[in-house]
Amino acid sequence: MQQHLLTPMGMLNSTFAPEEIDPALRTQNYVDAENGGIKAGGRLFDARDVPAAFLYSNCEDMAKWATVMLNQGWAGETSVLTPESIDTMWADGVATFWPDLVGPWFGGIVQTYGLGWYMGTMEGHGLVGSVGADDGSNTQLQLAPDDGLAVIAMDNWLVYDTATWYPASFAAVDAIYMLLGIENPESTK
Repeated sequence: MQQHLLTPMGMLNSTFAPEEIDPALRTQNYVDAENGGIKAGGRLFDARDVPAAFLYSNCEDMAKWATVMLNQGWAGETSVLTPESIDTMWADGVATFWPDLVGPWFGGIVQTYGLGWYMGTMEGHGLVGSVGADDGSNTQLQLAPDDGLAVIAMDNWLVYDTATWYPASFAAVDAIYMLLGIENPESTK
């Protein structure tokens, strides 16, 4: 991963090996505590989940990843993915249960799941996103490829209830919709 993807993309502050991270640059994850406060989060996943869930990164590096995806696999003059690979990842996959769970506003981005990406449409805009979450963290890379837009949101707090699940994901959805001029019919003005 480092040799073939991260380094060619210039993602020099990203790794799958947490021991390589300067401790001063790491954040602590938090979850709600039973007493109404907060407590440190742990890890819900194990080593089998590393390829899908444990890229340690920052917003600057994730912006480089988003740019590569929007540029059909190109990182400057270097091709790290072929357009065909991206098309395959973003081909409609299987329908998900998420729209029923999170409602029509957020459900617009998670209608189907392809190869590592959620896809959907909202008011004619194609949407592609990838979500990450662990005990006390949530990240969202949300793209509107045809519009050349990307939003990256990261947080270090996670609550396990449907009203506030995945705060970074919900923030990314709100931001991409705002950039696309899509208004939430449920919002109060």
